[in-house]
Amino acid sequence: MRIKWVGYFFIGFLAFLLIRTTFIAIVMHREYFTAATEQRTTLIPASTAPRGIIYDRNFFPLTAERAPHTIGYVRGGTGMGLQKIFDNYLKIDDLSFLLTAGLAVETAANGTPIAPTATLFRSASTRKGVHLTLDYRIQEIVQDALSARGDSGGAAVVIDAETGDILAMSSTPVYSPEDIAASLGSSGGEFVNRAIAAYDVGSLFKIVTTSAAVEEGVATPESRYNCVGFTSVSEHVFHCNNRAGHGELTLAEAFSLSCNIPFFEIGTELFGKGKNLYNYASKFGFGERLLDVEMDEAAGNSVRSKSMAEIANTAIGQGDFQATPLQIAAMIGTVVNGGKRVPLRLVSGLIGDDGVTETPYSEPRGEVRAIKPKTAETIKSMMLEAVQSGTGKNAMIEGVDVGGKTASAETGWLGDDGTTMTHGWFGGFFRHKNTMYVCVVLAEDGKTGSGSAVPIFSEIGRGITSM
Repeated sequence: MRIKWVGYFFIGFLAFLLIRTTFIAIVMHREYFTAATEQRTTLIPASTAPRGIIYDRNFFPLTAERAPHTIGYVRGGTGMGLQKIFDNYLKIDDLSFLLTAGLAVETAANGTPIAPTATLFRSASTRKGVHLTLDYRIQEIVQDALSARGDSGGAAVVIDAETGDILAMSSTPVYSPEDIAASLGSSGGEFVNRAIAAYDVGSLFKIVTTSAAVEEGVATPESRYNCVGFTSVSEHVFHCNNRAGHGELTLAEAFSLSCNIPFFEIGTELFGKGKNLYNYASKFGFGERLLDVEMDEAAGNSVRSKSMAEIANTAIGQGDFQATPLQIAAMIGTVVNGGKRVPLRLVSGLIGDDGVTETPYSEPRGEVRAIKPKTAETIKSMMLEAVQSGTGKNAMIEGVDVGGKTASAETGWLGDDGTTMTHGWFGGFFRHKNTMYVCVVLAEDGKTGSGSAVPIFSEIGRGITSM
């Protein structure tokens, strides 16, 4: 009899647990879920109007505060960036999306957001939206490093050389997404996305010139030259950055020290053989828009030089030639990719109304063979040497091999200090874990690449390798 009552009690207890569990799952689930997540999450406020979300590669929501020029904004029918481009798609009419006031994002004990896995995040709170290739962690590293120059103009781009994915794209100065009007009357160009604006590039173009020289058999890294500080081409005098001259040196040494004289000679010799540098520049992506989405991207200015003097100037990246930081990143990516230019990608796909289904945004684009693999390996080795013993030596990052090229690009314009504006550049690469990173930094009127752009590159590199 006692065993029978124990059995009744056990069955009753199980029935109670079943009823209780069902009640929690059906009636109280939202309250319990909210209470649990509040212990480990912070809320990122959603727009007051129902709107889809722009996500990074890990499905972390990206706001204009993290990437002002890329994400952009929409206000009263006007706007910029991806918010403007995908305005119609991001608008949401379904009232079910109004149930949440924000997105729950997991944070560490110190409040730092943790990128959730795609499956976990999607099942919890993913909305319809746009999925990007940007990595919010790298974007934050780049934005912080670039902002150290204050309100000075500049840009930085980080790409995955092997996939073509754009991992970060930043520009300064920035506008305030919370106070658009404050920047409208400014003359600082806060709304200009300098990462996709065209600039004089200086010695970074020597990568193209050297590639052409090696491909056409005009020179090798061991070819010898004599720099006396200047040379004459068609009665025009061209100077080296070292007016006293570097003396005798190889092409590899000239590349590392950013000596100009060998490149004047190479450019004119190629021109004399009917091999215009324009053809090589176009293979690297100069003169075309590279993004997979219609932003305010400049194509640059890849003018066909018509005289010996013009080609001499072009050979060192001066004259009319201009390019964007994104194009420079594509060029360096081509070198480290064995001479193969991989199409760049910013938008991965569109997330459907269910928050799960993803549709690819654009059709795959073909790769372009710019230079031979052997030529690419030669240029890559010269870029590694430029960091080991040349003008880029301060770009070294502990634990990884870094290659790169500095540039100081004279513009012909006068700066605020009354001197000629000279942009500082550095473009480099390094492998960390399984990714080959390419990072390009532009410092407007930074005077020298080694003094203005290299320190920013180094900080970005240290941040990425610490992730």
